[in-house]
Amino acid sequence: MDLVVSASTSALRAVLPKLAKLLGDEYKLQTGVKDGIRYLHGELGSMQAALEKVAEVPAEQLDPLVKLWARNLRDVSYDIQDTVDSYIVRVDAGSESGSSSSMTCCVNIRPRACKARRDIATDIQRIRKEVEALSSRRERYKVDSVAVQVPALSDPRLLALYQDKEELVGIDRSSKRIMEFLSMGSGGEGTSGQKLKLVSIVGPGGMGKTTLANAAYQNLQGKFDCAAFVSVSLRPNMKNILSSILRQVTSRIKEGPEDKDRSLLRLESQKHYGNTETWSEKELIDKIRHVLEKRRFFHE
Repeated sequence: MDLVVSASTSALRAVLPKLAKLLGDEYKLQTGVKDGIRYLHGELGSMQAALEKVAEVPAEQLDPLVKLWARNLRDVSYDIQDTVDSYIVRVDAGSESGSSSSMTCCVNIRPRACKARRDIATDIQRIRKEVEALSSRRERYKVDSVAVQVPALSDPRLLALYQDKEELVGIDRSSKRIMEFLSMGSGGEGTSGQKLKLVSIVGPGGMGKTTLANAAYQNLQGKFDCAAFVSVSLRPNMKNILSSILRQVTSRIKEGPEDKDRSLLRLESQKHYGNTETWSEKELIDKIRHVLEKRRFFHE
């Protein structure tokens, strides 16, 4: 996600509740001011929905104009937060001071509260013009269309799964090292096959982590009863991921000593499950756990 888009999204999430708070009776704003606040709340809420779509687009694929729009939206959101916070502080301070003396309330507090209401009325008018300009630019820049037109399969890691490992320098050594870490029979431990082992491959984007993981997977998967390889995005669809794991681990289950009845293997075939799209996440997890029970499996 682009950093500017992320900051804009966070700013909007913070400012919308503040605008809603101003509509409460305790702040005694004029009808015209409240109408302006309702407009801001509705318009910014719509922009937040568009911004969340933009956030799904990889940063390198975003149009510069969309980034500029998001930056301006962030700045307006910060301006609104400052305006609302300043008004609330002034009103609350006046209420606290007024509770100590009725004379002070009559002489000092009411003029102060009136000035605060005049100031925020002016600020709301100014901010409304800025938001209207942002709305106009949103249509000109086609912000909503930019987000929708991005292909669903935009994950750059998908290409890495089919990259020739010979193109990466030193991948053989790294792949061998990973396989050593994941070795289930090393160290002479009789129960090592039952222990869960985890190896993390870390580094900046574009360094070949996915290709390296896939190379290790291709070399090791044959040594396990079942195996699965899945790619997880920043906003994963858990049902799709779990369904993929289930399909992979049941596609070639090996017969183990505990599988005395061969019919059990046939029941674990994917055909027996039918359409898993209607399954809940819990049903998928339970079935995966059942399939993997007492089996050695490899998952990347």
